[in-house]
Amino acid sequence: MKNKILALAALTGLALGATASNAQELTVTANAGFETEYVFRGVELADDSYQASIDLAYGDYYASIWTNQPTADNEANEVDYTAGYLFSINEDITADIGAIVYDYPDTPGNNETIEAFIGFTYDAAKFATPSIYTYYDFDLESITSKPNLMPEFTSILWSKQFVTYN
Repeated sequence: MKNKILALAALTGLALGATASNAQELTVTANAGFETEYVFRGVELADDSYQASIDLAYGDYYASIWTNQPTADNEANEVDYTAGYLFSINEDITADIGAIVYDYPDTPGNNETIEAFIGFTYDAAKFATPSIYTYYDFDLESITSKPNLMPEFTSILWSKQFVTYN
């Protein structure tokens, strides 16, 4: 686990260093909230939970730490580490490439997994921003694709739009 986090941190450091000469501004955002249900790719992982994240962005590069902390003792907490590169292919299409480490520190045994992802977003529509993301989990050796065809404000209704291939 430590090696995966160090590799992700090194990737982020290299990415941020690669654009240091462009006089970009580092942005930092944070948020926190309480959720009555935590659902990930159609599977409920926890009931009442506190969630928080810290996000860093520098030019086209970004990194974040996100956590879900359930209030119930029988549900495992989760900490996710993400790093990526977001760039425009043209004025309408954006690409996103990165990796996510999912860590479950309270779970015994193999308690983390890492995914690489690539995503494309079409930003020319007036009322919607359709996108598709594909993830490859190195530990589970599975591919998951998640299309989003609805407007952003209704995408929560389509949270189970994903396909997993093993």
